[in-house]
Amino acid sequence: MQTIHSMPFRERILKYIFFLLLSFFVPVFITLLATAVLGDREGGLALGIEIGVLTLNFGFAFYFLREKVLVTLVAGLCVSIISIGLTLIVIYADIKIPSDFYGFWTALLTYGISSLLTWEAVYQFINRKNT
Repeated sequence: MQTIHSMPFRERILKYIFFLLLSFFVPVFITLLATAVLGDREGGLALGIEIGVLTLNFGFAFYFLREKVLVTLVAGLCVSIISIGLTLIVIYADIKIPSDFYGFWTALLTYGISSLLTWEAVYQFINRKNT
């Protein structure tokens, strides 16, 4: 099994692209399900994004890191907290795409970019710790 410190740059970039694609599809799908189940558009948006972000980050942590379970869980939780925090800063600053009335697409875009940057920081931290 290949650990994170021996991952070539090209493979890491491909995994980031895969994560970025999933960061748009997974929250949208879960949001659609949450909206249908709750029957409330805003409640479905809030719940769908939160569950989608947590599910995606923990899934990607196990796929990307391939480290010990505790390290993987802590990294997934930290990345989730940081990316949600940065996304909330953008939302509360009322920065959004003009045609995005609810801020959903702005939140997904901000989340995707902040998560990628945070995952790269995690990679650099673990890589330096292991060498």
